[in-house]
Amino acid sequence: LLKRKFDDNGVEYSARTHPYYLKTNNNIFTLPIDYEETERYQLFLGRNTPLNFPGLDHLPNVAFGPYLMSKYEVTNSEYQKFVDDDGYDNSEYWDFPITLDGEVFEFEKIIETFIGEFGKKGPKNWTYSKHPKDQENYPVTGISWFEARAYANYMDMSLPNVYQWSNSANLGWSSAFVPKSNYSHTQLNNVGGEETHNYEGLYDIAGNVREWCLNSHNEEHTEKSILGGNFLDYDYMFNDYYGQNIFDRSIGNGCRLSKNLKHEAEIDDTAALNEIFIKVRDFFSLPGISDEVFEVYRSQYDNYSKDLNAKVIELELTATSDIKVERYEIPSLTPDDNIIPGYVFYDSSIPPPYKPIIYFPGSNAIHLTNTDIMLKDKLTDMHYLISEGYAVIHPIYTGTYEKADALKSDYPERTQLYKDHVIIWGKEYKKTIDYIESREDLDIETLSYFGVSWGGAMANILLAIDDRVKAAILDVAGLSFQETYKEIEAYHYTSRITCPVLMLNGKYDVYFPLETSQKPMFHLLASDDDEKKHYVYPSGHYVPKKEIIKEHLHWLDIYLN
Repeated sequence: LLKRKFDDNGVEYSARTHPYYLKTNNNIFTLPIDYEETERYQLFLGRNTPLNFPGLDHLPNVAFGPYLMSKYEVTNSEYQKFVDDDGYDNSEYWDFPITLDGEVFEFEKIIETFIGEFGKKGPKNWTYSKHPKDQENYPVTGISWFEARAYANYMDMSLPNVYQWSNSANLGWSSAFVPKSNYSHTQLNNVGGEETHNYEGLYDIAGNVREWCLNSHNEEHTEKSILGGNFLDYDYMFNDYYGQNIFDRSIGNGCRLSKNLKHEAEIDDTAALNEIFIKVRDFFSLPGISDEVFEVYRSQYDNYSKDLNAKVIELELTATSDIKVERYEIPSLTPDDNIIPGYVFYDSSIPPPYKPIIYFPGSNAIHLTNTDIMLKDKLTDMHYLISEGYAVIHPIYTGTYEKADALKSDYPERTQLYKDHVIIWGKEYKKTIDYIESREDLDIETLSYFGVSWGGAMANILLAIDDRVKAAILDVAGLSFQETYKEIEAYHYTSRITCPVLMLNGKYDVYFPLETSQKPMFHLLASDDDEKKHYVYPSGHYVPKKEIIKEHLHWLDIYLN
């Protein structure tokens, strides 16, 4: 970057002067490092961005300025200089005294606890203040947040905040580099493994050691975020937002440095330092409800107009005359509302009756109001089902596509708006099944469900309130962490699902983590053990199309044919 020049409409900077300057539009950023050192750092221009961690990606965007992120985790040899330079005896580097949860911690007392073997100051796994033999290029580990923070101060740098770390980590592309990272469960590796870098050129951002960040992980500030997972963790930890006690010195705790750059723009980045935490619920330990109470919950979805007087229009969307797309309009849930529209996709060259699949889309349906784009996408996405004699029925649920309204997110929340939508979706789903049952060209006895992402999460409720579905296929599904009203809490419904269920998931899913979201949902399903399957592919929030086609058709063949 520093060797290139652009005109005033792009990016420009001086050549080999100190410090370096980078100019973008009217903002000037200062890079206070020597040219030779730039090989160790990656420049980020700052953003107005959300977090991408599961359960946090719905939070408002936060602005932060330009910064440098170290390409490598801090090594033993680098940390050794801090120890040898009496870093553990110089209070100016340390955040003491500090009051935590009403208790005052003094430097002189606490520093005596930051010791290695034989009682000498240094990381937990060091001996006589020296790092393990022949491990100078291993990442330093066994350090608390205070030690990581002190080293950053010693280097006149910082620990990254979680927005900087998330922005740099490429969570959404984790399947490209996480499998090559060190989650070996055996030992640490030298930093900078050849294939461990992400798309931003950061090495070992996944695995090797967890990396302490600045943000508190609880309101008491006794925990700090520590991200990326370590060599002892399972690799799905890369996508989890995780915190530990600030005094924790576990083997596997390390750090990576960042540097906030000087700039002329007035950016208030204080929000990037706020405490950030989510309540990752243990769905196995949450209290259940009785069957009697569940029947009350389920009955919320029963009261709707049974009028099925449908208007059907055949659309001309395909060059292939055999592939048909019909738009249907059935009366809505109450006489005061308008209609429930939807679409049926099928191959007319195959004689009816067709095996119907009721579809629930991903959350893009909330943000995409152009139904024409959806129809073209579905013709491509569903072709493998249509060509096998299935008819795909896609209701337009309230809040999606042409029925967009005040709802702007699929995340559960404790609001009347969200509760009202969940109940409406359930009623629209049931009324659509009524409509399917009324059509002679659709065989209700072979009805299946197909949900993608949001549709996979909604399956927790929908499959429990109507028993006419004979098999379900859920593409990247899981339980959401956000709480809502008890009567629409998804996990109460999951344990009432008894039909055969195939869950297709990515091991490194950002939105539905494997251990805390996918597996609880799968285990809560009341389907017989031999009638549920959890297929986990080494990918992110997706499963490759070829794998979906193979597994989907095979599942339907088992339970519908």
